[in-house]
Amino acid sequence: MNNLAEKQRVIVYIDGYNLYYGQRAVFGEKYKWLDLQALSESFLHPGMELVKVKYFTAITKITNASKQRQAIYLKALQAHCDRLEIFYGRFLSKPRRCRSCNMEYTTFE
Repeated sequence: MNNLAEKQRVIVYIDGYNLYYGQRAVFGEKYKWLDLQALSESFLHPGMELVKVKYFTAITKITNASKQRQAIYLKALQAHCDRLEIFYGRFLSKPRRCRSCNMEYTTFE
């Protein structure tokens, strides 16, 4: 930085599914309602300013109940986090074969 008064601007990029399943594997249900903006700010050093949090996700295909819970969470994030921007991707189908019975089925990634 040239000017000591100038803050370093930071943008945080979050892969929603990797964050969700990673934290779930370690902490279980404890952090389901994670404040992504507060989490991002917790990593900043003095002289840094959080400009934007870019959150990448896709609408779940598991059950209607999980879709509804995800929609509630995303609405809560948008209402609470003024620097959050949500980007929606989509799942791609992937054929799989069962090793036991050799039957083919579809998964999504």
